[in-house]
Amino acid sequence: MAQERNLREAQQRKEKDLLERGDLLKVAATEAKHKRKLEQARRSTPSPQPSRTPTPPGYHVTISDSDENE
Repeated sequence: MAQERNLREAQQRKEKDLLERGDLLKVAATEAKHKRKLEQARRSTPSPQPSRTPTPPGYHVTISDSDENE
């Protein structure tokens, strides 16, 4: 009877250790992912966008390929 209890306790300790180790692995993986994203963002700085003049209200801008005005 004591042997069964010891076996059961050992199994529970093993399961607890595996769960804790799994949680630590998840935390480490999440931290590594976050660090990779930060490094990638730091390396790929966005190129400056040209400033655009907003279209005044009431005007409609159409962009076409044809040369209608020439």
